[in-house]
Amino acid sequence: MKGRARVIAFCGLGAALSLAFETLAFFVPVASLTFHILAASGVMLPLTQKYYKESLISYAAASGIGAIYMTVYILPFVLVTGLFTILALTAREKNVKRSFVYIGTVIYASLTFFFLFFLTKNIVIDTSKIAFLDAMPYVS
Repeated sequence: MKGRARVIAFCGLGAALSLAFETLAFFVPVASLTFHILAASGVMLPLTQKYYKESLISYAAASGIGAIYMTVYILPFVLVTGLFTILALTAREKNVKRSFVYIGTVIYASLTFFFLFFLTKNIVIDTSKIAFLDAMPYVS
């Protein structure tokens, strides 16, 4: 393969690899952390050939397709392993100063944890405010 076809093939293969590992993380919850980490290898595939924009396309495709059937279970890939991998490897290749990388990592991690905290705080259902649950007899 030559030219643009090679780039598209790397993007498609990277997105498929990320999506396969995220699907395994969805269906095998015992090893979900392992599969979330392995999903970053799909994003790294275009980065091995220094296709930076294309790795973002691969990441977006895997995130979008995964969000269709995994809903919020794709968030570890979207927030942590996918985008952070692209940013970290791009910063390393572009020889960004380590101090900027450390500061950027702390800011990125803080924003990620804040977003996840905000999201989980709003998703949790307070069952004490549901009236019909109080009327149900407890099964002992």
